[in-house]
Amino acid sequence: MGELTFFLGLQVQQKSDGFFICQSKYVQDILSKFGLSDSKPASTPMETHKQITADLEWEDMDVHLFRSMIGSLIYLTASRPDIMFPVCVCARFQVRPKQSHYQAVKRIFRYLKGQPRLGLWYPHDSSFDLLAYSDSDLGGANLDRKSTSGGCQFLGARLVSWQCKKQTTVSTSTTEAEYIAAASCYSQVLWIQNQMLDYGVTFLHTPIFIDNSSAISIVNNPVKHSKTKHIEIRYHFIRDCNEKKLIQVVKVHTDNQFADLFTKAFDEMYSSTKFFTSSKVQEHSSSMASMAFIDEHNEIAMLQKPKQAEGFYQIVDFLRISHIAHALTVSPTIYMEHQRQLWANATTSTDNGVSCIKTRVCDKPLTVTEETIHICLRLDDA
Repeated sequence: MGELTFFLGLQVQQKSDGFFICQSKYVQDILSKFGLSDSKPASTPMETHKQITADLEWEDMDVHLFRSMIGSLIYLTASRPDIMFPVCVCARFQVRPKQSHYQAVKRIFRYLKGQPRLGLWYPHDSSFDLLAYSDSDLGGANLDRKSTSGGCQFLGARLVSWQCKKQTTVSTSTTEAEYIAAASCYSQVLWIQNQMLDYGVTFLHTPIFIDNSSAISIVNNPVKHSKTKHIEIRYHFIRDCNEKKLIQVVKVHTDNQFADLFTKAFDEMYSSTKFFTSSKVQEHSSSMASMAFIDEHNEIAMLQKPKQAEGFYQIVDFLRISHIAHALTVSPTIYMEHQRQLWANATTSTDNGVSCIKTRVCDKPLTVTEETIHICLRLDDA
């Protein structure tokens, strides 16, 4: 049958250093199906400052069209975790959709119009350690005040599973919501552990990263405290698994919490990081890999290191410096200061007939060659 390139709407590109999965053709098909091919692209799939409510004063919308759009988007979440949360939120209004809900769904399609080729990157050289992230919001559903559980699981730097689901009970505190989300995340981890046993791979002490210290304390405490008696018994099994060393709960900073993507809408700054970068995964894993969620045609975002361009190594290492990454993504003022340092110390020279720029930023040497500029900017020989 030949090499796998297309299967059930999934496009697979197999390369020497990994393989890439996306649904760019399916995106174009559904945009054409619903007449949104010429729509204006949006930078994010959902507004961050405005919640989707029942909006009873708005006009009713065609329920069949709305459900068809939701169904098409749900299938797309197989390779697009960035739209998982917005699609799940819009899907809650399928019984009696209003025009405001239709506008929210159209925004997701407009986002896909601007980012049609994002997908999942699975590198060959990444480690094979199982790790998971768990998070929740508190009372995010404005109709019944129920929280949303979010979680994602990695094998090294490979994103293999993700979840976004509204909880069945109303949590009375952030700790309770996070604890329930952690138990739901571990149920998926337990399934992956059992599946991998068929291949002779045993995962023990699987880390689950949580950004709530109180929830971690409850998991690590085998005593049934009076403050947790109201939580359903079926969620407490995570304590037993923790005692048996099947998992370990680890505190993670909110900035490095990948599961945030499945519990709340993200802004433009978050989307510009292309999600799930290897630098964040690397903090909790020994793997050295590329981004797990990248653009099909964005070689720079993939952080690959071409063998023919030694200068590319230095640029990548330079951008991975923590304060440089912070300057590029958080504070334009810091970024401008680094720019001044770079050009204030820059000198041009010729090494072995190759023109280059040598400079220092924050006491870090940086050499940029003409060949590197050609590769990064995709310039031809002319």
